[in-house]
Amino acid sequence: MINKANLKSTLQKRMGQLEEGQLLAFLTFKRDRTIYILRQNGKTFALYQDGFEKKSYEGLEPAKLLKIFKTAAKKEFPRSNKIHISILSQAAFQEKLNRLS
Repeated sequence: MINKANLKSTLQKRMGQLEEGQLLAFLTFKRDRTIYILRQNGKTFALYQDGFEKKSYEGLEPAKLLKIFKTAAKKEFPRSNKIHISILSQAAFQEKLNRLS
């Protein structure tokens, strides 16, 4: 768990560590709202928002990803102080999506 104030710096650090096809999941304490960051290929990312709003953005450059992430985090984690972070494989993410459908 990390403090909400360190969210952007943590994302910047972890983006470089992600391998292609891995996801970084940011979840609320109750784990009912999530933002997923997927490393697609090379330097492009996808962001999936699953909470108050359900949106997806693909083919994002790192600078654009950070801007969208900041906006999404304000909507999904308005009163949260601590955020869970986990790394998932793309297969685990697809399994979660199938359960929701």
